[in-house]
Amino acid sequence: EPPTYLLLRKYCSGFSRLRDFDPNTRICVTSTPLEPIAAFTMANAGLVSNNSAILDLYAGSATSLLAAAGLAPECTTVGIERDGDWLVNFTHISSDFVSRDLRPPHMIRGDSW
Repeated sequence: EPPTYLLLRKYCSGFSRLRDFDPNTRICVTSTPLEPIAAFTMANAGLVSNNSAILDLYAGSATSLLAAAGLAPECTTVGIERDGDWLVNFTHISSDFVSRDLRPPHMIRGDSW
């Protein structure tokens, strides 16, 4: 069974980077960004670990994937975004990860149906 981490445990053990994931610090932000605390809560509830593979069917600016990678830097992250207007810039998403020393997600432009 993979080890589980609670955000409180991670925060108390030195994970003080939560503010680094705030939309105000992001390069790629959509009109309705997911707040970091919600994204980290979902990653914790999903028991994300370094050997996890995370798929976000409606990735947007990839906040959920960023939170998962923040908790488990070796996890594999994949996002699907159907943005037909090209408002979500995949290069900016990649830059958000790289600027935090995290491995960028594999992004797919398409519909998740």
